[in-house]
Amino acid sequence: MSPRKVGILQVALSGLFFGFLGIFGKSLYENGVTPGELLSLRFIFSALLLWPVLWLKFPWRLSLKQILACAGLGIGGYALFSF
Repeated sequence: MSPRKVGILQVALSGLFFGFLGIFGKSLYENGVTPGELLSLRFIFSALLLWPVLWLKFPWRLSLKQILACAGLGIGGYALFSF
């Protein structure tokens, strides 16, 4: 598949899943899930889906220090901007 078609597919899937977020979010809120818990679920679910793909396609070998730095920037940065 050409890179252009892969890009179009990725954009379409992103839009589709983003659209479902409202439906699932509303259902989860009705069942007592807090916004913080919903964000955590989103990030955990996306990490579980993306890590294996990235690991197989781009087998980077990061040190533990680099992984912790990236995690800290991602978690801290997102929390700061979301706040």
